[in-house]
Amino acid sequence: MKLYRLVIAIAMLLATMGSCSESIMNEIDKNPNQVNDAPLNTRLPQATMGYVKAVAGSSSNRLTSYYIEHHTNVLGMGGIYNTMTSYNSGGWSGAYAALNDMKLLKEKAVAAEAWGYAGIADVLTAYSYANLVDLYGDIPMSEALQAGVIRQPKFDNAQEVYKNLQAILDEAVANLDKGAAAPVRPGSDDLVFAGNMASWKKTAYALKIRLFNRLSNIDPAGSANNVLSHLDKSFANDTEGFVFKQYADNRNYENPYSGAQQSQPEFAMGNGIYNALAWFSSGTNVEDDPRTAIWFSRISGAIKPAPNGLAGGDFGEPRLDGRFYSKPAVLKLLNSPQPLATYAELKFIEAEAQLRLNNRTAAYAAYQTAVQTALKQASLFNPATALSTEKINAYLALPKVSPTAAQLTLRHILLQKYIYLFYDQPLEAYNDVRRELFMTITDPSGLANRVPYPDSEITRNPQVPRNVNLTTLFDSSTKLFWAK
Repeated sequence: MKLYRLVIAIAMLLATMGSCSESIMNEIDKNPNQVNDAPLNTRLPQATMGYVKAVAGSSSNRLTSYYIEHHTNVLGMGGIYNTMTSYNSGGWSGAYAALNDMKLLKEKAVAAEAWGYAGIADVLTAYSYANLVDLYGDIPMSEALQAGVIRQPKFDNAQEVYKNLQAILDEAVANLDKGAAAPVRPGSDDLVFAGNMASWKKTAYALKIRLFNRLSNIDPAGSANNVLSHLDKSFANDTEGFVFKQYADNRNYENPYSGAQQSQPEFAMGNGIYNALAWFSSGTNVEDDPRTAIWFSRISGAIKPAPNGLAGGDFGEPRLDGRFYSKPAVLKLLNSPQPLATYAELKFIEAEAQLRLNNRTAAYAAYQTAVQTALKQASLFNPATALSTEKINAYLALPKVSPTAAQLTLRHILLQKYIYLFYDQPLEAYNDVRRELFMTITDPSGLANRVPYPDSEITRNPQVPRNVNLTTLFDSSTKLFWAK
């Protein structure tokens, strides 16, 4: 563990050095702190930490948790418009800094014929670009990461980015296959799987499956068949998954979501998660879901959500428990693992794909497995809060939780998945909400279609699409190509 923490410390320091500029694509070529000749075993942890913290844990990803009402911002920021412009840049600058690290890792790995390193760089690159395109829509990709040559890259169409992501993942799988026998292979410098190429391949296929399923409105049957034909290549059970587990209980090596909450307690329980938990109750009682008791604080003995778009400030003492609104207990521990792609998510996707093909028995079986797995993993943030078998079975016995195969609907599947994704995975839930519109957004402003481009990028790059602004974000012109 001491070795892991040392590697993480070096990686986080280097990642901070490499991402200090808002105009990252314009400045990275002349950043005097950029490490240009680091060995592979330094580059890999740096690239990994860049993804898990600066991409998947970015402020822009946290912003989506407000969009879909997993959380309500209670810092007194005055509504979603002000929140958007305060949180929209982190996912952009952080991602392109991390992508530059991944590019350098890949180049050095290919030169050394260290194919395992190259394959991991491909996987992290695909996940990072997927995060960017789902947040912002059109993004620089084909001309990106060429600072000093192309300083104002064009923005690639989101649909083309999706096609390119599948190609990157195919290359990743090929490189990982070669990496298993390469003379230079990752080991303890691989902070996720300790050099296990098979696990990285399953992680690549998990993203392929996500991307296939995202096209459900464009090609319902084709997307479903693509999902089902790849499932056996990804995570096989609930012991497998892309989960970062190397955080420590201090502010130097913290989970980014927990760290943000403890820096300033911005998150309170949103209307969306409250209503989703209540929907499965026989009497709209959120306490019927046993996750409520371990995930949220109580205000005068009751669970109280903060109304999205209308809540006042709640950032005084008790900071992490809330004075007026329930706050997420899942964010109290700085060393809590960070799920990035999991078996439970794949089972929800499988259930959805089977339902699209009208294979109701198979859909229901996958749904049941997904919900059971989600309940077992509800305590991932703190194993001491694990739900008992009795509580899990009592919840599964509720009629709305376990309808028959004939009564199963897409709403059952996606609402349960939405609840599951509450813990550190808001972007995937946001993607589902935009794709299927299965829940009501209560914020008076409505549902924003994407995250606005950062002002820094708009100022320096005339290629930024001009049709995306704080007004158009709420009308149909800015919906992503796969959204409903």
